[in-house]
Amino acid sequence: MRMRHAEAPLPKKKPRNDSVELDLRQVKDILVPAEVRAIMASLPPEAREQIQWQVLYHKWLVDTPHPDSRPLLKDMIEAATNLMALIERFNLVSLAEAFEEADLYFSPPLIERDCDEEEIDLPVYRDRIEHMLADQRDLICWLDVAIQRGDRDRPRKTELPIKFVNKVADIIEGSTGTTIRRSNNKDSPTAMLRKIVDIANPDIGPGTIDEVLRTRAKKRRGEINP
Repeated sequence: MRMRHAEAPLPKKKPRNDSVELDLRQVKDILVPAEVRAIMASLPPEAREQIQWQVLYHKWLVDTPHPDSRPLLKDMIEAATNLMALIERFNLVSLAEAFEEADLYFSPPLIERDCDEEEIDLPVYRDRIEHMLADQRDLICWLDVAIQRGDRDRPRKTELPIKFVNKVADIIEGSTGTTIRRSNNKDSPTAMLRKIVDIANPDIGPGTIDEVLRTRAKKRRGEINP
C-alpha cells in the first residue's frame, strides 16, 4: 500500500492593510486644501482634477530644492579627461595589437562583430580606439556646455509662481470658455484664480497674478510672442 506524503500547508495570506493602501486620487484629496476644492465646485470634474494636480506639483517644486548638478558635471569632466589622457599615453598601434591578441582568449570577443565569421584585422582595432577617443572628447565638450547652460539658465525667483498661475489660468479658461482678465468682480473666473493661488501658496502675492494677467493680455493683442 502506497503511503501518501503529507502535503505542506499553504502559506497564509497576509491580511491587507487597507488603511495604508491609498490610491493617487485619495492622496490628492488629502493634500489639496478643502478650500481649493470648494472654490472649484462650479468647474467640470476634469478641470478640478487638473488644477488639484497642478497645486500638488507646484507645492512639490516649491518644497524641493533644485539640486545644483554643476559640481557633479565638473567631476565627470575631470574623470573623462583623466581617462582620455591615460589612453592617449599608450601607443595606439601597440594598444590595438594588445586588443587583437586578447580577443583570441575572450568569448565573446572584446570587439563586437556584425557576425561570428567577421574577420577583424589590426587597422579595425585601431579605428575603434580612435573612435572611442573622439567620443570621449565629445562627451567632455557636452558636459562643459551643460555646465555653462546651468550657469545661464538658472530660474528666477518668481518663475515657479508665474508658471503655476499660468497653468491654473489656462485650465480655468479652457474649461469655462472665458478669458481671464483683470477684474474686481467677486464671481468672475479671475476671482476664482486669485482664491486658488492664494490658498495653494500664500507667498504668491496679487502683484505676481497681475503681472501674469498683463502678460497674457499682451499676448492676446499680439504685442509679444505667445
